[in-house]
Parts: sequence; structure tokens; C-alpha cells
Amino acid sequence: MDEAIHINHKDFPDLITKKCGFSEEKAAREYHYAVTDKYGEGRFNRIMLGNGIEVNMVDVIFHNNLRLHYKLKQPLFEVVYMISGDLMFFNNEMNSIMKMRNGEANITFSNYVEGWLEYLSNKHYRYISICTSQPLSKALCADEDWDDEIGDFINIDNKLSNHLMIPQKINPILQVPFIQMKENSMSSLLRLVYLESKAMEIVALTLENEIIKHKDTTCKIKLNKSDLSKMYLVKKIMIENMENPPSILELSKMVGLNTYKLKVGFKEIFGTTVFGYLRDIRMEKARLLLENHELNINEIANEVGYSNPSHFATVFRKKYGVTPGHFRF
Repeated sequence: MDEAIHINHKDFPDLITKKCGFSEEKAAREYHYAVTDKYGEGRFNRIMLGNGIEVNMVDVIFHNNLRLHYKLKQPLFEVVYMISGDLMFFNNEMNSIMKMRNGEANITFSNYVEGWLEYLSNKHYRYISICTSQPLSKALCADEDWDDEIGDFINIDNKLSNHLMIPQKINPILQVPFIQMKENSMSSLLRLVYLESKAMEIVALTLENEIIKHKDTTCKIKLNKSDLSKMYLVKKIMIENMENPPSILELSKMVGLNTYKLKVGFKEIFGTTVFGYLRDIRMEKARLLLENHELNINEIANEVGYSNPSHFATVFRKKYGVTPGHFRF
């Protein structure tokens, strides 16, 4: 068996070209790695999109079994759709060998991933993966005001993470954008724009249908009177510190709750996340200040915790449908 070591995403080009002797071509943000006759036929296409998201399209046949080992120390989010071929893989976190078959998909959502995947000889493997090796909250949104809220929104426990990693028949809703990516034949520039839109669609559908809905049915907790009092204390702290709010970890220490109970309990009681509530009270205060006409818009932005007036205007428009300037006049 031929073997190669895949350390992380950045090492992938060197791994393929040097260890396996595959040829490499680069065009804009696309990398094409052609399998040489020594190993088989086909290619790996790697497409680097915005916000650290990448698409990998694989269409290969190997003469001999090939096992790729990987050890990823940075956060990884990946959705894989297997079009053809039975791909064997092992993940240390689950400590089991699994097989992904035609028409199946799996989701990796972990801060540390180690294991291997194996291509069997003379099998035609075709699959597409959407992945990012940076925190998913960063890939989804560069807006600092939404970063903590998104982080809470997509935070999952090990039980759910392991469940998602088990290959299952792909959800038809999720299958459609994968197929559209595979069959896309647009010119290079428009192709990248199209692929990025489809990749983000897949990420959104995965979060909504495979993660958020699952969490909504499982993440219920019991809160006693003391817990309820602490939740209202959280609201009070956020109101008093909206200009420079504490982090979730800092909040949990201030009120004496673990971060999980704080995040889940707050949303159960108030119907929004801690940072969603912060955004709402900031915008309400900003609206009142705009109506008073005593401060200019830059001063109001600072007053409610935004150092960047443009960022403030964007969040205000999302909330009220108009810019602060149009609201005032």
C-alpha cells in the first residue's frame, strides 16, 4: 500500500506533488492536481473561496490502495458528499473505521481531528467537500458584532459532533447545490462567484437542517429560581456594559453559571442569544438618541459601543431597514 501523511490544509499541495508525484496546475484561486500514470488517473481540484472556505472536487481511480493520514490541530468544519465509490476512513475521536458510500454525506465539526482515509485500488471515487480550517463563525461573517452570537449559535457538543460524522444518506435539500456545483460550466471568474454562493448555501443548509434543528430538540435544560435570577442579572450586566461588554466566559464567572447553562438558558427564557440581546438594546438606545438630535451619528455609535460608524450604520439598517441618517431625517 502507498501511504502519505496529510498534516493540514496548507500542506496539501506539497503532499500531493512531492510525496505522490502528482502534477500541479494553478489558475486564479484554483489548484488542479492530476494523478500521474504511476498512481492511476483523474484529479483533485482545490478551489479557494472567500472567508477561508474551500471546495475540493475529487474524481480519481488508483492502481493500488492509497491511505492518507491527517492530523489537524486547527478547527475544522467539512461537509462531504460522496457521488461514487466507497471511501473508508478512521477518526481517532470516534475510534472506529467507517465507510461512506454512494449518495451519502458526513459532517466534521471539530477543534481537533486525527485519522486517515483510504482509497481502494481500481475504484472510481467522485466526491465534493466544502470545508474551512478556521472557526466557522469567522468564515460565515467578518462582522465583529455578530461573531460571538454566531459562535454561540453553532456551538455543538461531542455527542452531536460524533453523530454528524457518521455517514448518512444525503438530505435531498442539501444534495441539490452539490449537484449544481458539479455540473456548473461557467467561465472562470463567474464560476468562482457561483461556487462561492453554492458553498455558502451548503453551509447554511447544513447548519439549519443538520445542526440547529437537532440542537433545538435536544438542548433543553432545567432552571431553578437561582438560575432565573442569574439570567436576569446577565441582562442587567449587558445593559450596564453595552459599550464594552464582557465575553460569555467572563459573564459566566460574574454570575456563577457554566457557559453552557448560560447560553442555552438565556435563549430559552428570552428567545434570543446573549449577544443578540446586546445588539437589540444597543439599537434601541441608538434609536432613542437619534430621535433626540443632541448627538451626531458618530457620537451615538460610540455611545452604544461601536468604534466604527460604518459598522454601526450596517447593524442599524439590518434592525430598522434604514440607515441612521435616513432615520433621523
